[in-house]
Amino acid sequence: MRNNGVTHIDILSEIGAAYHDLAQCRSSMRSINPRIKAELDEQLKRLIYPGFIQETPWEKFKHFPRYLKGMRVRIEKSTHNLLRDEQHATEIKTLWSRYEQCCEKHQKLGIDDPNLTEFRWQIEELRISLFSQELKTPLPVSVKRLERLWEKVRK
Repeated sequence: MRNNGVTHIDILSEIGAAYHDLAQCRSSMRSINPRIKAELDEQLKRLIYPGFIQETPWEKFKHFPRYLKGMRVRIEKSTHNLLRDEQHATEIKTLWSRYEQCCEKHQKLGIDDPNLTEFRWQIEELRISLFSQELKTPLPVSVKRLERLWEKVRK
């Protein structure tokens, strides 16, 4: 599939390179905080799993290399300000927990809510904004903006 001359193969190649860089960073930094390691493991499982290529919309899929780079940057920065990382992680965890609870409810009721899907992807963008700002986000994102989007989600 092609979008603006970029194919899934191109993005997969970038994902592979970013994943490799992330793995190298993780192995070279012996003392990664266990909380951060666990959070990154969870994030990685939610992004890359069997079937993620087919299930992820192109508009979101093309950002995966940046998400993986963001994880690497977070590891590198975590040694400088662990308290700030923890504060940001708490914000993300609160939003993600809300998302998961609503997802469960929607699945049981057979509800397909594009606002909930967008909320999920905006959490990934918020991670970039909070932990690795230099990678930039395509659109402005903040906890406050996510709260406004949450108001549109069917509950």
